[in-house]
Amino acid sequence: MNQMSNEVVYVTGHRNPDTDSIVSAIAYAHLKQQLGVNAIACRLGEINSETEYLLDRFNVPEPVLLTDARAQLDEIEMDEPIRISKEATIREVIEMMEHVDKPVFAVVNHLNQLQGILTTSNISQAVLGDTAKAIELLRETPIEYISKAIDGKLIYAPETPRHDGKTSIIAIAATKLDNYVLDNRIVIVGNDTQAQLQVIAKNAAVLIVVWANNVAPMVIEAARE
Repeated sequence: MNQMSNEVVYVTGHRNPDTDSIVSAIAYAHLKQQLGVNAIACRLGEINSETEYLLDRFNVPEPVLLTDARAQLDEIEMDEPIRISKEATIREVIEMMEHVDKPVFAVVNHLNQLQGILTTSNISQAVLGDTAKAIELLRETPIEYISKAIDGKLIYAPETPRHDGKTSIIAIAATKLDNYVLDNRIVIVGNDTQAQLQVIAKNAAVLIVVWANNVAPMVIEAARE
């Protein structure tokens, strides 16, 4: 016989048990005990007269009456939650989820108090959901976080951001920008100084320069103005 485990396993049949249900629970619990499992035969109701007669005849005690099989919170093994701050970017959270292989994070404040729960479903809704929601999220995102999310270098940020969350990608010459409405937008533009200056002149709120090692001083000065 194997060494008995300390963990208790309750073996039971169906509700309003008949003889088959009671005998099966007793037999299976006995088998598990022989295999080293601390199994207890149970029943989910009163036994009938036929079952009572058979148990008495073979001198087998009645299975324990199980009235509530719900687990208590202190009986449930729980993993330590992964905590993140409200300042974490979506990119950071996705990378962390992939690293620790957990789909749920706890959002806490500076006192480590729970503020909410973030799941992969929440992230997918933000990334793949309604465009209006994505625009709203970008509008509320500080410029510093936008730079952080794209591994960018933040050259200048105004004290009072005014970006509206809408994004435009400019991949054409500056002379073709006349028909673009860029007021308060986040604008992505290539390594074209004149295009960058015209984007600023058209009142863009955020200028993201790609395919460039640096930004011309005149562009930085125009952004500050």
